[in-house]
Amino acid sequence: MSEIDIRAFDPADDALRAKNAQTVQTFLALTGAELPRRMHLFCEEDDISYGEAFTKTGQPDIATGRAAVQQRLQQLANSYPALTWQGGKILVTADPNYLMADTDGTGSAHNADVGSYQHGGHFIHTFQMQDGKIRHYLQYKNPARELIEMGFTLPAPGEND
Repeated sequence: MSEIDIRAFDPADDALRAKNAQTVQTFLALTGAELPRRMHLFCEEDDISYGEAFTKTGQPDIATGRAAVQQRLQQLANSYPALTWQGGKILVTADPNYLMADTDGTGSAHNADVGSYQHGGHFIHTFQMQDGKIRHYLQYKNPARELIEMGFTLPAPGEND
């Protein structure tokens, strides 16, 4: 078995942990047309990123740098004009600069190729923070569910092996 680094919670980090959690809460509250406003929650440096973990290539789709992140936020505002988060939980870790959020999303989405459709599902969000600002963001969702919501028929498990 490989070694896994386990870090104990240090109460001295609680203020930073709370500051970072407040930023994540604000991030999740900005939806639809407000998505581009998420930019002010990111670090000022250019080595920031915003991405989706699951893609058809198996590699994350990550926008890196301030201009690319701003562009991605605008694309998301156009593609998900009415997606909101419900039942969210912000999960803190022993590392005060690493947080996760566990949410359910519902609302409308729009894809130029297939038009508008209802979108939803369960999402996991990871945040690497720096003093109350987001340095790296990555979202995990079920891409198969989104394809079905768009009207695509997917093979059942074991088909087309």
